[in-house]
Amino acid sequence: MNNHIIDALRPEPPAIDPVWEAETVRAITEGRVGSGKLTTNRRGRLMGAGLVAAAVVALIAGVAVARHSLPPDHVRPAEPVKDKIQKITPAKAEKLKLGDTLDVVAELPKTYNGDGVLFSSFIASNVLVGSATPELDEGAPGVESLAQSHPVMYDLDTKKFTLLDDRDRPDPTQVVDVSGDGDTVVWAELVGTSIGTSEFTIYSYDQRTGQVTTLGAFNDPDGQIVYGDDLALAGDTAYFSTAAYPAKRGQQGVYAVPVDGSKTPRMIAKGGQGVRISGETLTYAMSNPKNKEQPRYFTYDLPTGMTMPVPVSAHADDPGFCGAEVTKAWETWCVGEPATLTIKEASGRTTEFDPFPVGSLTAPDPHDVIALGRWTGIAATTDDGQDREFLVDLDTKEMKVFPDNTSFTSLSPDGSTVLISSYAGKGPGPQRLVRIPD
Repeated sequence: MNNHIIDALRPEPPAIDPVWEAETVRAITEGRVGSGKLTTNRRGRLMGAGLVAAAVVALIAGVAVARHSLPPDHVRPAEPVKDKIQKITPAKAEKLKLGDTLDVVAELPKTYNGDGVLFSSFIASNVLVGSATPELDEGAPGVESLAQSHPVMYDLDTKKFTLLDDRDRPDPTQVVDVSGDGDTVVWAELVGTSIGTSEFTIYSYDQRTGQVTTLGAFNDPDGQIVYGDDLALAGDTAYFSTAAYPAKRGQQGVYAVPVDGSKTPRMIAKGGQGVRISGETLTYAMSNPKNKEQPRYFTYDLPTGMTMPVPVSAHADDPGFCGAEVTKAWETWCVGEPATLTIKEASGRTTEFDPFPVGSLTAPDPHDVIALGRWTGIAATTDDGQDREFLVDLDTKEMKVFPDNTSFTSLSPDGSTVLISSYAGKGPGPQRLVRIPD
């Protein structure tokens, strides 16, 4: 959904843990294919969470660990007002301070049994999931030096971990995209640290029985079919996509697989990529032969399996177009160099934003437009791969921004609390749960 190749732009790249770096780069380069591929650069990265009954014309990537499953928007009531344009300058946003203007609900543990922990998402209001990974042997670079990582679950009330799968693999794997609900946890395991991984396996964990099930295993001997970095769970089914470098006939697409492993993965959208789920709607992208810079988008109704093309935005031909979406609450579009965002509410009120100041060399298009109570949340990606979150009250024009070097990672089910991750020079820094300001 977006392609920020951050490390290539650094004058002096920092010493970063390879697994953390690979996961970060992979997360912010999701949606790509190779030769003749679907390209999702800054021309197509604006996306909101309200995809149900939405006309989405561009999706975003960014560092979004566990953002493949988006919470439904809490739609603000729109009062009838006359059409008017108001302007907001993100550079004037009040910077939130941890423990002061930003209430810290919990400081999360950094390790489990000596292994570094990286939390990825909520599966309940008081339960998080993620992965635990031993430190690398710096004297032995390469896949052989990787120690097996494992999926974990953490109860915020009891402060206890549950190790979901403690088995070693024939080749060490890295655990990614851990997510779930009250019944099931799903994750992917990748062999190697390259961005495009052709050997990967999808697993599920039944919280009632503790049983681990292998849902699907892929290992293309030609190294062309790769994991799409978009595993998502909806009900009793997991969804993900594969890409191909170059496209292998019939092998690129969106797959569905029951979490109990009763059936093997089946392709539900040939050629599709970039799985996003909101409510009962799955959205995916397809390469566009008429415009390689602008993929086509489709919605897949989960209960019925009906597929519908997503209408193209009226602003798609505007200079510097970088994305748009339409929900019941608003229409948004992003155009220009540098990118500027416009939000037009159902009431007719229109808000234009000046460029978002995140100090990025990679054209920080605003993306992930979501409703959070009275706030509208907007993300912009920095050169460090962080998704800086801006909060704006469209009624008062009040604007706040999360602290530097933080990513807005996963919302609690009720939308009141968010998991934020901090950046550190040699890997992930502290992770915290903070309350969305009232």
